Amino acid sequence: MAAKAKSRTFIETRLRHFLVRDNTRDSELRALLVIDGDETVDPMPLFEPAISQLRQEVINGDIDRAHDLEALQVAVNALLRGYQIFRAPYAKRLGIKTSELDTRVTRIVRTWLEAMARPPAGPQGKENESASVGKKNEA
Repeated sequence: MAAKAKSRTFIETRLRHFLVRDNTRDSELRALLVIDGDETVDPMPLFEPAISQLRQEVINGDIDRAHDLEALQVAVNALLRGYQIFRAPYAKRLGIKTSELDTRVTRIVRTWLEAMARPPAGPQGKENESASVGKKNEA
């Protein structure tokens, strides 16, 4: 039961970050700077502390040790920043309120985060991922 409570803390912490709306301007400005070609902008501020936290969550059993933590942080960051920027246009496109979209997307994100406690499916390793991407690109 304690592991389940820890896992909920891991998940709830990520969901709180996901649903915070006051970071939107930062995401928008960083995106614009990157698009503009500014090579000095850090697309993932606080990356090192975030990786350290993910390592602690592996130790706690919230994330399976076979997951690529750097790729996980990039994926979480990309999802968070992209959703912050496009949240209102997504809701408008679907013809729903942003609060309804938040509820629906939160359900998907929760499922994804819960899956981090289990080992990844299929062959793992950076070499395997690079090789499979290369093969797909060659086809």
